[in-house]
Amino acid sequence: MSTDVKPSISLSWSVSPSDPNVYTISATVTQGTFAITSAQMEIGGAVVKTLTGSGTYVYKVSASDNKEKALTGSVTDAGYYTDTGTGKSIPKFDSSP
Repeated sequence: MSTDVKPSISLSWSVSPSDPNVYTISATVTQGTFAITSAQMEIGGAVVKTLTGSGTYVYKVSASDNKEKALTGSVTDAGYYTDTGTGKSIPKFDSSP
């Protein structure tokens, strides 16, 4: 008897070297036993990118609020297995020169 492998999603971000208020977000989606049917990346609860299968996806965002925003993602496969990932929150806007 084999065991199904669940899909996974992991998220991270880095600061742009040229602008402290621009962040490059990376999401890595890994397929398990079944094909990926949906995956998405969210910032502050809003979907910012729909992901289309296994792979690494990049999204750039500018900080514009005076509060941190949560970085989350989710993936579902054809076997109805799911995974939710969280990354370190996107920092608030930095007005320092």
